[in-house]
Amino acid sequence: METYSPEIERQMQKYYQSLCRKNRRRYAAIEAVKLGYGGITYISKQIFFDDFLPQWNYTAKPQLE
Repeated sequence: METYSPEIERQMQKYYQSLCRKNRRRYAAIEAVKLGYGGITYISKQIFFDDFLPQWNYTAKPQLE
């Protein structure tokens, strides 16, 4: 799995913080899906500080389908 550079991570964090909660979940879900296997863990821990992981199975993933 590829990861993002520290500069891109900072930009993603800044953008993520500007979104409402519902859109945060959607954005994080899209980024996790783009990364493939391990993407959920990477995004939740490195980019969005575990704000996203508990929501994944119940809210974010179905919104993408």
